[in-house]
Amino acid sequence: MKIQLIDLRAEYLTIKDEIDAAIRRVVESTNFIGGEELSKFETEFATFCGAKYGIATSSGSTALDLCLLALGIGNVC
Repeated sequence: MKIQLIDLRAEYLTIKDEIDAAIRRVVESTNFIGGEELSKFETEFATFCGAKYGIATSSGSTALDLCLLALGIGNVC
């Protein structure tokens, strides 16, 4: 029996125009690392989380490593 937890296609279709426009802006600007779109994401995500700052990372592992460093636990990667 297959139990579908989330329908990513249905989720995408609800905000397709917004996602496609954001991808188009990144591709057209060629700012694949850093740039205005990333800064905007970090600011909006921080606001969403109720935090002063937001920092995007290249992976979940990097994000967890930064959390451990911030807590004084140390670098595990």
